[in-house]
Amino acid sequence: MLKNIESYIILGMYLLLASFAIISMSDPDWLQKISQPGRATEAKTYSDEANKLMYQGRFAEAIPFYRQALEIDSTNKNTYGNIATAQIKLGEYQQAAKNLDKMYRLLQDQDSLVLYLFNISMGDLLKGIGNTKQQQGAKSMREFKSALYYYDKAIALMPYDPIVYYRYAHLAWLIGLDSLSIQYYKQGIERNTDLESFYYKALYAEYLIALNHEKHKIAGEINQLLMNGKAIPWNRYDTLIMKDSWQSDNYLGQAYAYLGELLMRAGEDASARELFDRSISINPGLLTFINKIDTAARLDE
Repeated sequence: MLKNIESYIILGMYLLLASFAIISMSDPDWLQKISQPGRATEAKTYSDEANKLMYQGRFAEAIPFYRQALEIDSTNKNTYGNIATAQIKLGEYQQAAKNLDKMYRLLQDQDSLVLYLFNISMGDLLKGIGNTKQQQGAKSMREFKSALYYYDKAIALMPYDPIVYYRYAHLAWLIGLDSLSIQYYKQGIERNTDLESFYYKALYAEYLIALNHEKHKIAGEINQLLMNGKAIPWNRYDTLIMKDSWQSDNYLGQAYAYLGELLMRAGEDASARELFDRSISINPGLLTFINKIDTAARLDE
């Protein structure tokens, strides 16, 4: 009798395992939902390692970790964006384009901040393709103008972030659209020197941190806060620490230097000198760059 019971138990376990194997092969929605939290946690381990390598500029080393994360969880749009960024840095433009396409297809909820990241990445991708074509002696203006289009779309989504203005302005500067470059550098500097814009920038940084740590509730709350169009009561926060960081912003220092060069080319020497002084006060390392501008200007006279 005991042997019969043991046989039934073993047979039952076998049938249970066989049934689960068949169900797993069919991959039903309910099974995906059950396993999703575990997959997301496992994928996050690889994404975290990839992000660390990205911050160190080790883009080629980061890519295999992102790929491993996507093999485990192919639904994470941010991972597609991150691997595309690494591939753009390495000049792997075809692969980057494919991953950005996958990222865009996953934007069903139209998360404005993720769409903002997508537009910046598309701008960077097209700029990179344009640079490659230019180096090969081929026409590249179509790619450069498309890059400006995507940067502009990013600005429309987040008009208080100066970095995208600088991306737009610098590309316009590289392709000889000086008046447009001056316009966007001035707009970027205006936002960069506005304390409220700096708070928005800091809040956006918190959003990225929440995304990287899979804290979707926090990311969603920040997304809503940033995009609802209502004024945020910044007076509740400590402004002194923020001001220190704001005034030493290296992006601002570079923007002053580039805008100074543009104004010098336009014959506005006094305004250019003032901007050069501001630039050096933020980042003394820019003195070499500014001296080269001075030398070139004297040779042109």
